[in-house]
Amino acid sequence: MSEPHHAPGAAARPRRGVPLSRVPDLAAQSHGGVPFGCDVRWRAGRAFVDSVAGFAVAVALHARRLRVAGVRPGSVVAVIRRNHADLQALLYAALRVGAVPALLPLRLGRDELLDCLGALDRPHLLLDVGGVVRLDGAEEAVRSRCGRVFTLSSVDESTQWWAPPLPHGGEETQHGSTPERPGTSSGFGPGPGSGPDEIVTYDIATSGLRLLLGSELHTLAHQLTSGRRAQGPGADAAHFDFCTPDACATVLGSLLHEVPFLALTRTEPPALEVFLRDHRPVSLEAPAEVLASWAPLASAPTMPFSSVRRFVASDGLLDRRTVRTLLGASAARRPFFVQRDARRKQVVCVQGGLPAPARPVR
Repeated sequence: MSEPHHAPGAAARPRRGVPLSRVPDLAAQSHGGVPFGCDVRWRAGRAFVDSVAGFAVAVALHARRLRVAGVRPGSVVAVIRRNHADLQALLYAALRVGAVPALLPLRLGRDELLDCLGALDRPHLLLDVGGVVRLDGAEEAVRSRCGRVFTLSSVDESTQWWAPPLPHGGEETQHGSTPERPGTSSGFGPGPGSGPDEIVTYDIATSGLRLLLGSELHTLAHQLTSGRRAQGPGADAAHFDFCTPDACATVLGSLLHEVPFLALTRTEPPALEVFLRDHRPVSLEAPAEVLASWAPLASAPTMPFSSVRRFVASDGLLDRRTVRTLLGASAARRPFFVQRDARRKQVVCVQGGLPAPARPVR
């Protein structure tokens, strides 16, 4: 993976505290070539999203569609879709049009999702096919709790009566809308930063919805990614629920601090082995049970963990034996392990298999 290139006179990196709606555009102007992508690749317009600039284009495309669909400043946009980095593009798109995004995890049961929708202020609801399947049989209940319901793409004819496809905006191409260039106005209404600087996520620690102000998300992003660039070049790879506060903060931190970021949605060890071989990340983050399922790859001839210097268990406790196995499979200088504790907001850092005192989460 090549190092990010900054042209002479490139724009300054977005600073901590900037309105969330402006972050993708400012990051694209400052360091658009920094890698940002997902193991399950997706398109924005004609191109795959594989950089910060591509992510900003995905945000602009989604934002244009939301405006055409009637989303206005102050609205709530709820999203229920399969776990993917595109959830974050939808989050920033809602912010861009002045709305409040609410990310609801697909793994919740139907009744739990209905409760979440009822707790919001008649949101516009966006669904992919996974969301449609999860809400099957509750169509009228969904419509009674939401202002409008849309699917992100065509599902089938039986769905269109209650959830038609989200309209495309602007000039059509064979791959969808032609988005505005990052940093430009769309002409469809207020620009970035014109609405509430807040988001709604699902918090694993409390098993409920959580309203986060932009300032709170910036603080959490700073805690999670501050000093990350000093750990050396290379990408951070992470598998987590993209509806959670930590996921939102990690993505924000990568955009603010020029950290190459790769999202993992597939957890099968063979798929991970290929991914690690192709991308050689320096940081690998996942829930403890997922990291444990990956540990047998430590003995693989391809040495998939050799580039990883920082292993992070984002949820749950990882046993010492597995920690030592992962650290022993790294060829990086002084590899270490981070155990996050979502409730105490602390970590235990393990280096060479020996635990260090807990300290505030980083």
